Amino acid sequence: MSLDETKTEDIIKEIEGYSFAYDKSLEDLFDEINVDYQSSWFGKGFSVSPLNSKGGNC
Repeated sequence: MSLDETKTEDIIKEIEGYSFAYDKSLEDLFDEINVDYQSSWFGKGFSVSPLNSKGGNC
């Protein structure tokens, strides 16, 4: 995950005081996305994972 300038095709959502921007093409692939903050021996940071997808698996 990286920080970037928002683009006109980005979707911006505010959740509990935090703003998240993501590419509109992701909205077609996933119903919901989970954003979590993790701290472990490997480091600290945000993780992003899909809760479910709209497409099929191969």
